[in-house]
Amino acid sequence: MRHESSRKALVLLALLPFLLAPEARADIRRPIQFKSADGTNLSGTFYDSRAVGPGALFLLDCEGEAPELVNLAGKITAAGPRVLLWNYRSGGNPKTSIEKATADTNAAWQLLAHQARVGTDVIGIVAIGCGARIAVPFAAKTGKVKLMVLISPDLEGVTDEQVAAVGDVPLQIYANGDEAGAKRLFAANHNDKTQLKMYRRTETAMNLYRADRALRDGIDTYFQNVYGAFSADDF
Repeated sequence: MRHESSRKALVLLALLPFLLAPEARADIRRPIQFKSADGTNLSGTFYDSRAVGPGALFLLDCEGEAPELVNLAGKITAAGPRVLLWNYRSGGNPKTSIEKATADTNAAWQLLAHQARVGTDVIGIVAIGCGARIAVPFAAKTGKVKLMVLISPDLEGVTDEQVAAVGDVPLQIYANGDEAGAKRLFAANHNDKTQLKMYRRTETAMNLYRADRALRDGIDTYFQNVYGAFSADDF
């Protein structure tokens, strides 16, 4: 009996690294609440990798919540970065007030920087659809965004100066063939890690995301490739 128990214990010890693999640990998430500069209550979900490292801030499309992005947040967290998936202010929409949405984004950014313990200079952005209207000007103004993943980017109201200001930021862009915003960003960018994938079919931002598993896996890989260039001193 003792011999059998000892053998079982050894087997469990051998399996422990696999049971505690990053993919298994990554789904450590908790609801989180915070306030914008004007006192508006905001909420989201924080994905904790339990390791000191970079961060990823999600900016949703104008429709707001996107349950499909939960898996992506978990995948990115499994690779090391901590993720904040948050909602725009209640009843709000980036289309109705860019100024308020930008203030909310800044609050989310500061929260993630504090939670992730990485400082505000090692955080990337994943923006869906009209979330790019906030992401690009925010990155242009702060100069702190280390990378951006843009799915079907809607750049209505974004100036050429703002697009040019993110010319050094690594971009991974997925877009429909008729989306001028994606082409504007790619043409103005000169970072050697920037990628553009154009789809022939016309899809909404989220449909584009749902339709292509390679797209979802590519985002995860892109974060690993870009953040892999940072040293421990950055954290």
